[in-house]
Amino acid sequence: MFSMKPALRVESSGLKGKVLLLSDKIVLKGAEFYARHGFYEAEASLGSRFIVDVELSLNLPADDDLSHSVSYADIYDLIRHEVTETRHKLIESLANRMAERILEAHPLVEGLTLRVHKPFAPLAGIFRDVYVEVSRQRETLHRPLVLIALGSNLDEPYQQLLAAYYALEHLGDILKASPIYQSASMGGPSGQPDYLNAVIALETSLEPDELLRVLLAIEAARGRKRQVRWEARTLDLDLLAYGDRVMEYEGLSLPHPRMLERPFVLLPLHDIYPNWQHPKRQQSLETSLNQLHQQDLATIKKTQLSWPKL
Repeated sequence: MFSMKPALRVESSGLKGKVLLLSDKIVLKGAEFYARHGFYEAEASLGSRFIVDVELSLNLPADDDLSHSVSYADIYDLIRHEVTETRHKLIESLANRMAERILEAHPLVEGLTLRVHKPFAPLAGIFRDVYVEVSRQRETLHRPLVLIALGSNLDEPYQQLLAAYYALEHLGDILKASPIYQSASMGGPSGQPDYLNAVIALETSLEPDELLRVLLAIEAARGRKRQVRWEARTLDLDLLAYGDRVMEYEGLSLPHPRMLERPFVLLPLHDIYPNWQHPKRQQSLETSLNQLHQQDLATIKKTQLSWPKL
């Protein structure tokens, strides 16, 4: 275990005589831990060193009442727990989770900047450090309802869905997970095995473009290859909707442009949010399902497969 002797700095704007001061910061720097975050199996088994810096923005008291401030010991314990007792494949996910937890647990904190360093990242070259940095303000803590479609028809599809579930747990809070369906392949090369499909709803502080990058990384970690359109795949994670957001961005359209054409999306979504309405078309799920061909709906059936916890 590495030595853990973080540096602490407390800054104040110094308005003497005021109980609460503005533009104040508490800085915890160099909290060092041994942990097992990373994509590769070797990282999970061997572990590595991680360093966390966090800068909290809040109004610091001029008195000695700790209830008017934030205990940096509590901040350290929260960081230690998240770094050493959970596992994330991406340090981006780890940083976001810690930022969320600090804001949720400490209402006096108005904003923060947090870095996660991975100085021994598995890179083939000479480098001094690798780190990610996230900045959050309390007003941005609101987390919209995010809908993600899961699909797999290669390499033990049920295990692929379970792996995706565990990965999504690290991105925020899973609110609901639909029953798991079995469906025939639609389009693409002929002779494909049946798919397993589901929809998961979660809350996350990741922005849509950030979330999409993480979903693609999860797919890649599960062996997803993109060579032929609609070919068989180990794991498919589609970002269906992000709250009521309607947007066209590089490689990202919200809501998903083909979700209303897919019975293997609409049926699972209807199971968990029957009153959900498409934010762009203002169309209900009932209407969308009624517009599908009955022969397409007949190729889909609900399975008895279950999720780890609900």
